[in-house]
Amino acid sequence: MALERIKIFTSSVTTGTKHSVSVRLIRDSFQVDPKKRITMRRLLSHRWLIKDHLAPVDPTSKYDDKTLDEELLTNIAIGLGWQRGEMRQELVQWKFDALTATYLLVSLLYD
Repeated sequence: MALERIKIFTSSVTTGTKHSVSVRLIRDSFQVDPKKRITMRRLLSHRWLIKDHLAPVDPTSKYDDKTLDEELLTNIAIGLGWQRGEMRQELVQWKFDALTATYLLVSLLYD
C-alpha cells in the first residue's frame, strides 16, 4: 500500500519542477533492488540533502567498538546465530544497515 502511494506520488511529479530532485531522491531510496538503491555515502552527499551546507554530511560515526554494550552484543549475536567476534567486527564498521539498526533499536529497549 505505501509503495503504491510512493509510485503514484513520484510518477505524478514532472521532471523540471522544484520537487523533482527530492522525488528522485525518494525514488532512489525506495528501490526494491538493493543494487539500484542509493548508497548511504551518495545519500549523505546528495545536493538536496546538503543544499544549505558547504560539504556533505560526515558519514563517520560517533561510535567506536569501545561503546558497544557487551551483553547486548552477545544477546544479538546469539539471536542471529552469529559468533560474538563476527558480530563485533560487523558492528564496528557502523554501516548503518539492518544490523546497525537492530543494535541501536534494541539498545534503546535496554536503557
